[in-house]
Amino acid sequence: MSAYAALKDNSSIRSIFHESGDAYEEDAEDEVHYQANSSGEDSDFGEDRIPVQSISNSHCPREMGPPKTITWSKFILTEENTVFGENYVIFGLKTGEYLVLNGQCNVTIQKGAVLFNQIHYIASNPYRSFNIVGLQSQSLPIISSTERSNTSDKSLDTKTVENEDLFTNEFKSVIKIENLSTGLENIGKYHPPFKGLLFGNENDEDIISEDERMFQKYSFEIVLREKGVSALCVSKIWSDKALELSTLASRLGSIANSTMIIGNKNSGKSTFSKVLLNSYLLSNESSPVCYLDIDPGQSEFSPPYSISLRLVSEINFGSWFPSGSTQDCHDHYFGFTSPVHLPNRYLEIIENLLRCYETRYKPKGHHLIINTPGWIKGYGKELLTIITEKINPDTLILLSSSLDLEGEDNSDILQNLRFKSLTLLPGIYQVSKYSPSQTRVLNKLLYFHQNSPGMFDFQSHLLDKSPLKLSYETEGVNQSTFKGINAVSVLNHSVGVNFNYEDVLTLIESTLMGVYCVKEEVYETIRGSLHSKEYHQNHPYYLDPSRLLDLLSCTPHDNSNVTFMGLVMLHSLNTAQKYMNIYLPRNMLKQFQQKLQSNFKMILIRGEGDLPSAEIFHPELVSKALNSNKQEHLSKAQTIYPYVSFERKPKLGGVWKARRNVMRRGHKHA
Repeated sequence: MSAYAALKDNSSIRSIFHESGDAYEEDAEDEVHYQANSSGEDSDFGEDRIPVQSISNSHCPREMGPPKTITWSKFILTEENTVFGENYVIFGLKTGEYLVLNGQCNVTIQKGAVLFNQIHYIASNPYRSFNIVGLQSQSLPIISSTERSNTSDKSLDTKTVENEDLFTNEFKSVIKIENLSTGLENIGKYHPPFKGLLFGNENDEDIISEDERMFQKYSFEIVLREKGVSALCVSKIWSDKALELSTLASRLGSIANSTMIIGNKNSGKSTFSKVLLNSYLLSNESSPVCYLDIDPGQSEFSPPYSISLRLVSEINFGSWFPSGSTQDCHDHYFGFTSPVHLPNRYLEIIENLLRCYETRYKPKGHHLIINTPGWIKGYGKELLTIITEKINPDTLILLSSSLDLEGEDNSDILQNLRFKSLTLLPGIYQVSKYSPSQTRVLNKLLYFHQNSPGMFDFQSHLLDKSPLKLSYETEGVNQSTFKGINAVSVLNHSVGVNFNYEDVLTLIESTLMGVYCVKEEVYETIRGSLHSKEYHQNHPYYLDPSRLLDLLSCTPHDNSNVTFMGLVMLHSLNTAQKYMNIYLPRNMLKQFQQKLQSNFKMILIRGEGDLPSAEIFHPELVSKALNSNKQEHLSKAQTIYPYVSFERKPKLGGVWKARRNVMRRGHKHA
């Protein structure tokens, strides 16, 4: 029996967050399900499909109040329950206690068992530990004490000289938390707006307590008071549903199951998707899970401006990061943060990735989780309808502010959607400390500074190193021997309609672009469509986006003729010598060079493509100019750097106060 099955079957094991009086305790029995085909139509389930049971629901409108918010640990540091080591801290937790983690750490359970994030059961095991990164752009992870599923099995408890005083009946769980360095600890110095993103970047010596001061030598802290952060609050109704689906997945065995999560913006879709992902992995750790991320604006699993399918095998209780790894990763460059800019291309990518799943992973029994954008009204609803027709998920989960199936908002959203079974769950409407645009900047920085999965370099600036200089093809170049960038394209920009060809350099310089490599014989079929002019021989060839999309749309998922390689920063162009200065992630460089040597043709594609300000201009050059007291130095700097302003911006109209308590339509108070 798996740990999850044991947890679900053992009624004595309860989270301290799910005791009587929890905000959702009374709603656990009223979870709303809709069973497709219940009105008598033919069932879409095969004989080997286990349907989700339908539970009756009151037709009276029911509004969900806000979930219980946890902002600090239920734990008081004492000499009896805490052991401080050189690079670790060991905690003894009593019944009902929990820790809110802030920062980076490695966690090992030495005695008893715990619940991660109020749902994921982990028993003591000296050979198993978890790397956790808690960023303040998201809810922080929680570790709480819980009953062991098998109270008689203590064979994997690890008693040492350091923790022997904690091995008493008083402490139910003993946890060792060690330092972890991923390189993210330096991101606040690299980009000051993220100074408060991670523990250790900023500490005010005057306001921290003595207990908090004890954590200054570590890469993590236990949040002991209100600090403007929130912890991950998984309600009982969420927990029950995730356990139900993971148990169902285990019973299905080699029969793959698909779950699609929809809801308004900031309703908790990504949070529930990750909770469900970890639940699947814990219920059967030998079976990885496919994660289809179709939200190009707020993705943790995809490169910026991209849509991806990932086969995930590692459990993660903290923040996830987009990886540059190509193993079991299928990415497509979309170019925008919203489907509205290229809806047909958006649907084509989803269909392509879905075919990839159905041919490569579904036959092997890998379950599928689909995370969707929060655009579910108007044209966004039309796109969602088409997507559900293509996927026809086994389970559709709607996160809503109301559990009334007949409510106006819910009925409008669900109308014409295709699914086999439906569950309504209460959304978690929490606003992040960082805006969506700041989150996108963060994802770009993480993508380009990732040296290896989960490891980053923010100590050195990208501009400290020479860029990769790549020639670009123009008129008069020997096509048979040329190796470099063969063409560029800007989505939704046709020559003579949206811009003039002589302005192409302005469109692509200092932008983030996707790279597609094309086999030589395929590239020759579009060579006649390339745009150039004799009197602009210093400009790269331009491929009209309509012709580009034709090329990409006819490419099946397993076709190696046209391949998306990743993202690059096109920093600048040298038109005199006809080359581009390009920065790309380190783990992409080798593959990029191999493709060039194999005579693949390279096309750079731009969508929105804004670069983070930290990557455009080296901050030390700005600092030198600002620190100069002589006006002539400032004037000289302004001449050398004509696009940089060295004047401090005055406040307009004094101090502006933002409006508060402004909620989106559909976000209702209790």
